[in-house]
Amino acid sequence: MSIDEQRANLGGDARIAQLDSLFSDLKAAGVQLYIVSIGFTAAFGPHLHNAGLLAHFDADRCVFGQDCSALRNVNFVKGKLIEQIMHAHGWTYDQVLFIDDSEEHIRNASTVCRTLHVVARKGMTVAHLNEVRQAAIA
Repeated sequence: MSIDEQRANLGGDARIAQLDSLFSDLKAAGVQLYIVSIGFTAAFGPHLHNAGLLAHFDADRCVFGQDCSALRNVNFVKGKLIEQIMHAHGWTYDQVLFIDDSEEHIRNASTVCRTLHVVARKGMTVAHLNEVRQAAIA
């Protein structure tokens, strides 16, 4: 797959710029970013790298896909992995926001941390991005 196709899969250049801006703002506010995905890191990692977005994540510690033992060890229940990460860092419910488009994953994480359910499986809207920015910086 070409880099242009990978960038298109992420929503194109304008969307990548929006994500880059959000991630930069979050990191400047001291937020630690994680990816917990049912996708394979070997598949989504190159997309993020080629779009310049992977640089916002510590790829060795903060990117989890279904090919990662940590996610397999919790039977792919994202909420359980998030709970482990929170415990390791001493984070509380109000300090963590989990965003997902799966109602099941949101439900499983809702007792562990704050959640944002992206209902339409078409990615986060500008309103979602602004909601995340406000939640983190407020």
